[in-house]
Amino acid sequence: MQRRSIVSFPIAWVVAAVPAFGAGGTYQRLDLRDMQGDATSLAAQADGNALVVVVMKGHWCAVCRAQVQRFAPHRAKLTELHAKVIGLNADSFRANREVVRQQAMDFPLISDPEHELLDQLGLWLPQAQHPMPAIVVFDACGEERARIVGRAPADRPELRVLELLSEIRTDKCDKPRA
Repeated sequence: MQRRSIVSFPIAWVVAAVPAFGAGGTYQRLDLRDMQGDATSLAAQADGNALVVVVMKGHWCAVCRAQVQRFAPHRAKLTELHAKVIGLNADSFRANREVVRQQAMDFPLISDPEHELLDQLGLWLPQAQHPMPAIVVFDACGEERARIVGRAPADRPELRVLELLSEIRTDKCDKPRA
């Protein structure tokens, strides 16, 4: 399988094939926290479905919160495509829980407090102390299939993500689901 990288610039999209993560290892491990503070993983969040991970600078980033929420009108299509959406940042689970409550967000925000996953995805910006905004799409086997990196506030990649989910839905998973 190949992973596609879609890099966003204010003017254009760039699409290039890049190799996928090996054997879903990153997908299944690492100490992430759900909004109750319990240990979780991308595999647990996906629960056998494709997973769209909206990487956020932080719970405080209004543009990032809006990006997560722009998937809400597509909830029925996501269900049909056997896909789930989560937000991911390095903030505390308490901060994520509070912003989801205050903003009435439709999708959970997952915390990577030690930014292990964000580092492995190549999205952690150590000098800025937050991740590069991105959307990372994993198939039901836990393989990264595409990413959109460096969103501009006006970007609306949701329809492209739904198209990709439609394409990968027909792919066979030749290993047990995570």
